Amino acid sequence: MRWVEISVLVVSFLVMFIGVIGAIVPMIPGPPLVLAGAFIYAAYTHFAVVGWKIILLLSVLAAIGVLLDYSAWVFGAKKLGATKLGVGFGVLGLIVGLFFLPWGLIVGPLVGVGIGEAIAKRKGVPALKASAGSLLGVLVGVIVKFLICFVMIAIFILALVL
Repeated sequence: MRWVEISVLVVSFLVMFIGVIGAIVPMIPGPPLVLAGAFIYAAYTHFAVVGWKIILLLSVLAAIGVLLDYSAWVFGAKKLGATKLGVGFGVLGLIVGLFFLPWGLIVGPLVGVGIGEAIAKRKGVPALKASAGSLLGVLVGVIVKFLICFVMIAIFILALVL
């Protein structure tokens, strides 16, 4: 391995590391950055070491991670009994939360579901349960997204050594 290739590999791993951080920090797109890191090295080596099939697999995993990022809170809220109004206001809360990064992406849906449940005349435990479901969904989404990033990096490393 020449020093230029080693430098490109180091840059690739740095981008991937930022992606792993992004699995936890709401402002940073985790799985897409891990994919970008793999793509940097694959493109440099003209896809001889890390081929198109690996990049395609990593792309699918990154897409799953992104979809999960934006939908896990909905699943959690619905699972714990949120009404359609609660979910709708949760989406509104998510949109408003985009203006208050990074925490707005977590707090926005939580508050939105709570407001939607209040408008739907659900008070007390059912409303709190639905709001907690959105928060639980966000937390589960972060954990799964974090794991997806590590699986993507493991696949990349296996492609390098095999």
